[in-house]
Amino acid sequence: MSGVPNSGKSEWLDALAVNLALAHGWRFALCSMEKRPRDHARQLLEKIAGLPLLPAAYADGTRRMNPLQLREAYATLCEHFVVIAAGEGSMPSISWVLEKAKAAKIQYVLPPLQRSTLASSLRSSLRCLFHVSQRQAWQEWQH
Repeated sequence: MSGVPNSGKSEWLDALAVNLALAHGWRFALCSMEKRPRDHARQLLEKIAGLPLLPAAYADGTRRMNPLQLREAYATLCEHFVVIAAGEGSMPSISWVLEKAKAAKIQYVLPPLQRSTLASSLRSSLRCLFHVSQRQAWQEWQH
């Protein structure tokens, strides 16, 4: 997809992915060169829950996710999405992105028995977005 910068292309694609995940159980590996994985995950959580996570000056009085809604959205996020970190400071190559996408497919799409036979380095190359408790994530995002 191409278009004018800051016209909502990524937001539209993320919304499409969330809708396909929720309605049809699709799974996605996403790699954004413009967003940090943490920010991208937060935006996906907000689309899944249909509520903002963080307060915003322009949205005074808008209801935000509570801890239960965050846990539920996080579980959905972990089930349907993996965000591939693009790395700091340099643009990754196409081969790097394709390698990570292949690892994501193996990690999250193959049946568990086939996954367990993979080398531990490949299994650990991609993990769900955060390995912290929901409470820690909630507290971190509130600050």
